[in-house]
Amino acid sequence: MNLCRFERIAADRIRCTICGTERVTADDPATYQRPCGRGAIAPAYSLPEFHPLTDPCTHFGTVIRQGTCDVCGHRGKPYDIHACAIHGECQLRRFQTRNGPKWCGNCKEYQPLAAAMASN
Repeated sequence: MNLCRFERIAADRIRCTICGTERVTADDPATYQRPCGRGAIAPAYSLPEFHPLTDPCTHFGTVIRQGTCDVCGHRGKPYDIHACAIHGECQLRRFQTRNGPKWCGNCKEYQPLAAAMASN
């Protein structure tokens, strides 16, 4: 099985040099391993038009406290918990704590600020 070879294309995005698959991440490209879609007509998936890491939500507020991840590879790492007009609090990055704050990346109420401003 061939694996993708990711390279950084922006501060928050990486792309496979073989199949073109993109990921949104600020982490080191060498840490990502996935089966390569070499020969595919299109990447395995496409990036959403807006993403919470690059396009803040209209409900997203200031940092209100710090959390500590207690799941998987990020265990023990601190992260910021922000105020949220809908859920009370949320997190921008996908760190997890059991019963912790909502992650903006899979929130049904996520509304990109850029899109809201463009429609006005």
